[in-house]
Amino acid sequence: MKLWILIFNMLLIAMSGLAQAGEEEITPFGATCPACAAYGYCQKPLTYPQAVKNLQDYYAQKQLHVTVAKSSGRFLQAEIYRNGKMIEKVILDRRTGRIKTIH
Repeated sequence: MKLWILIFNMLLIAMSGLAQAGEEEITPFGATCPACAAYGYCQKPLTYPQAVKNLQDYYAQKQLHVTVAKSSGRFLQAEIYRNGKMIEKVILDRRTGRIKTIH
C-alpha cells in the first residue's frame, strides 16, 4: 500500500513539473520599468506618455504588443498581446516603476 502511495505521489510531482515546463514567464515577479532603478524607484514619477512608451519598449523586447486599458492616478493598466490574443494584464505603478501581473 505504501508503495502505491509513493508511486502515485511521484507521478503527481512529475506531471506538475511537465505542466509548468510549457509555460513561459511573461512578466516575472519584481519586474520594473526600464527607466527606473532596479529596486523600483524612479527619479521622479513617470508621465503618462513616458509610462506607455516604457511599457511598449519592455514588451517589444519579448515580441509582444501593449494596449493601455485604463489609467487611474499613478497606476496604468495594460493588456499584453501575442499574435492578437491577450495573454496577460499588468499594472504599472508610475511612481515606483513596478510592473505587476493582475488576473
